[in-house]
Amino acid sequence: MDEIKFDYDQENDSLFIFRPNEKVKGSVEIGEFVVDLDMSLNKVVGLEIINASKTLALALSKKINKTALTHMKKAFLRTEHKDNAIYVLYGIVSVYRDKKIEENTLIPVAIEPAINKP
Repeated sequence: MDEIKFDYDQENDSLFIFRPNEKVKGSVEIGEFVVDLDMSLNKVVGLEIINASKTLALALSKKINKTALTHMKKAFLRTEHKDNAIYVLYGIVSVYRDKKIEENTLIPVAIEPAINKP
């Protein structure tokens, strides 16, 4: 399985989940999410969540504060292909004050994957 790293900037409330050592071809901005795609446009190599505490709180329908995000333990990032579109599946796990917070979300990205021509 690919190595996934994450970095949370508490001052800017920005969470970045990424595959280290992958080259980015381009980025797509969808609301509070910035999706980084690889050189072949077939795989998501990074995801930035702007205003992460508020954005994730909306997704989870419960309050998440910046301190909980600084205690993240794990993150994952996957790419799914369906109906000529790319879908980003991301997840985080945080443990704060003996409470485990888990978030798994699917984001559709409306671009066609690159087609390999012979």
